[in-house]
Amino acid sequence: MHLKIKITSRAYVSALLLLASLSAHAELTAYHSSNVGLVYSSVSDVTWTKDANLLGSMIKSRGFNTLINEIIAASPIITNTPNQFSPTGDYALTSADFSAIKAGHATWFGAMAFTSYLNSINYGGAANWRLPFIATTTFGYDQPTNGVNAGDEYHELFYRELHHVEGSPWEPYIPPQPTIYFDNEELRDAYWTSTENGYDWPAFGVFNGPQSAFIFITELAAQGITFKNFLISTPTDSIGNYVWAVSPGRIAVVPEPDRLVMLFAGLGLLAIAKRRTQ
Repeated sequence: MHLKIKITSRAYVSALLLLASLSAHAELTAYHSSNVGLVYSSVSDVTWTKDANLLGSMIKSRGFNTLINEIIAASPIITNTPNQFSPTGDYALTSADFSAIKAGHATWFGAMAFTSYLNSINYGGAANWRLPFIATTTFGYDQPTNGVNAGDEYHELFYRELHHVEGSPWEPYIPPQPTIYFDNEELRDAYWTSTENGYDWPAFGVFNGPQSAFIFITELAAQGITFKNFLISTPTDSIGNYVWAVSPGRIAVVPEPDRLVMLFAGLGLLAIAKRRTQ
């Protein structure tokens, strides 16, 4: 009898914990869906990939040529506002848009293609992955839209949810540190956003159209811009920007088979226990 009660209690607790994990809500909520890690942001109302360098991780596990060929096959053409890099607005993707030296570096076109690839494989059970937005199209640190309306999604993550504090002239600057929520955070580099920018670079001449895109510089927790085709790879080094994808809202959980078994087993034992007490 004692053993039956113990088993029933364990199943009951397991069921409650699983149900709680499916409905938990906080500023940042880490969870799993379709066997991958996700983190929901209640401030921006978006879901981030738990792996902050998912492209790099996939390249390392699948191999550069295999993965990049799949990405290009899924999105051979990237459509953007016409500019000098793609005068018609259609950019033909190549393997040169990805770094074979530093796994995870890509041009803006490669970053856009990677999010399309995640949609094609229904990553995490979602098919609307994209690059984060920038709403306040200025350069610098903590932006005025934070906490007012969603839009500067990197700033909302770093300042509102990870509680990074902007440095002052009187205090030493402390760069962002790794967190318990994410893996492979590239905190000495920069990430692409989906927001285009038409700023003219006088040193390079005057260009027509948005040839640049906003980036978020993690080491400074500030936003800036760079050319969409920016990626410099040499035989020994690579200079570029990383990719971090978000999906609007909270992705519905697709439980893994073993968790479903635990849930149904727990609910079944609860039903048996209830029947025996009647």
